[in-house]
Amino acid sequence: MKSYGIGFLIDLLKISSKQMAQYVNVDRTLVSKWKTGVRKLDVNALYFDKVLEFLIHKNNELGINSLESLFSSIYLDNSDKINSKAQLKKYIKRFILNNDTSENFYKKVSNLDGYSYIASVPIYHGLESKKKAMMSLLEVASREETPTKITFIFVGVFDFLIDKSEFLNNWVKKVKELLDKGFKVELIYSSYSISNFFIYLCPIAVHKNCKVLSHTNFISNRCNLLLHILHNKMVLYGFSENATSLSNTFAYIFTDPVSLLKYSIMAENIVKDSEETFFTYNSELISKQGNKIRGFANNENNIKKNNTIFYYNKTILPCLMSDDLYLDVLSNSLTCQEQINEEFLRFKTIKDKFFKTFENNKVIRFYSIKDLLNISSQDYNSYEKNEVFSYPNLVLSKKQFKQYMNQLSDLLLNEPNVHICLYLDDFEALVSSIFFWCQKNEHMFIFDNNSYKLRYCKDISFIASISNLFEKKYLNTFEEFKDKHSVAKFLKDL
Repeated sequence: MKSYGIGFLIDLLKISSKQMAQYVNVDRTLVSKWKTGVRKLDVNALYFDKVLEFLIHKNNELGINSLESLFSSIYLDNSDKINSKAQLKKYIKRFILNNDTSENFYKKVSNLDGYSYIASVPIYHGLESKKKAMMSLLEVASREETPTKITFIFVGVFDFLIDKSEFLNNWVKKVKELLDKGFKVELIYSSYSISNFFIYLCPIAVHKNCKVLSHTNFISNRCNLLLHILHNKMVLYGFSENATSLSNTFAYIFTDPVSLLKYSIMAENIVKDSEETFFTYNSELISKQGNKIRGFANNENNIKKNNTIFYYNKTILPCLMSDDLYLDVLSNSLTCQEQINEEFLRFKTIKDKFFKTFENNKVIRFYSIKDLLNISSQDYNSYEKNEVFSYPNLVLSKKQFKQYMNQLSDLLLNEPNVHICLYLDDFEALVSSIFFWCQKNEHMFIFDNNSYKLRYCKDISFIASISNLFEKKYLNTFEEFKDKHSVAKFLKDL
């Protein structure tokens, strides 16, 4: 439903009925009636000037001259500008009182009866220019004094943005900095072929301030489309003519109030039609349901036999150690004997479930050569407490780590379903705390120990996309980095 006069200005400046009512000192229901047109704003009322003051205050707070742009497009020639508060008050009053003018504005916006709306729009042509536009929006956001909302919508296949990961790493780093500041992010994707792109976005996706959603109604095989919105500040619209060709790729940045309103409404409708990709276990749920989560992967009703499980973790979990070694590590890490005994019993239970997984499924674990070499050079290595995998804060000496690598080497050679894939390259954007557990075509968990959140996905199409990515990575790895004997020798030599 279209809003006019005062209602339109309230919507444009993103003012709630409660905010206006408190400032003007009237009942909130009265403001709601102004917005819907049930009651007219009384220009003779004592509060009328306060209404104008609040509109100007919110306009200044947004910092993008929404009212100036609006009134200039309606009332002034292109060469004229609104340069004073008095002028602004005059045009606000005129806009509120003159119903014909508000109707004419909508005709202009809708390009009806020959009217048009004119705004200055920077155009970025080419892939590199589009990347600059993406970073420009983040730079503007980083200068905001108060954290707000950012919406990122990706339609199509975006492997071309990875570009040896350098650009995307920088983009992810910037977004994560904004998330850490308190910005709220909505990340919406349309295509399950986005998996390779998504791997790089994991530090964003697992963040406590990020919501990941899928929207499958787009025809994403025909084009690549970006819609990034910095709330009330800037819109980036990027477009390529199809999913495989980059011959015609453009990006446009909008800061005028009409475009901001138009694209914000578009984004809100997309979000409403989207579904959340992950169910999130927060720290409280993990503590309360830890046994349930840990047992999930080994429940016969959840895991089918003869399937493939992929693990990706930059830290080698201690759950495959021998009993003697783990007890030795516990004794060096904890001081309370009662706690040592409890943790040891818990370890044996978890370990038994892991080994049962090997009996029925092929298990592929990905480890970075660079990280393993770095860990092996340390005199001591620390494991932070992990509720999901049920171990306390642990400290491993260099000797104990070497023992563990020898045991892992023996396990690799003796268990036919256990495979380890080493890699030289790395998903640089992935932080060390992120852990993937992906059961092909069935379930997926992503855990971030830093934020203490575990996210569970049961969207089969999305899981298939991620598992296919891991499978492709495994198949494309040089034979010497996945051959059991070669990998076992490397582990023993650490």
